[in-house]
Amino acid sequence: MNTLRAFKNDGVNVSIIEQIDIKKYNVPLSRVLVDAKHGIHTHFELITATITCRNGEKGTGYTYTVSVVR
Repeated sequence: MNTLRAFKNDGVNVSIIEQIDIKKYNVPLSRVLVDAKHGIHTHFELITATITCRNGEKGTGYTYTVSVVR
C-alpha cells in the first residue's frame, strides 16, 4: 500500500497517512423543498472523510450538497 506523508514547512516529517475512509450519506429532508434555480430537493448528501495516521491520530472532515430531482 502506498502511504502519504505530511510535512511541516521545514520539511520535517510529522505524520504518515495509513488510511482514508470516505462515506456518503443520503439524508432525507422532512419535507420537499423547491427553489427556482435548482428545482426539487428531496434529501441532502453528506460526504465525510476520515484520515488515520500511522501514529494513531485521526481526523474527520465533511462537506454536503443538496440533491436535485430533475
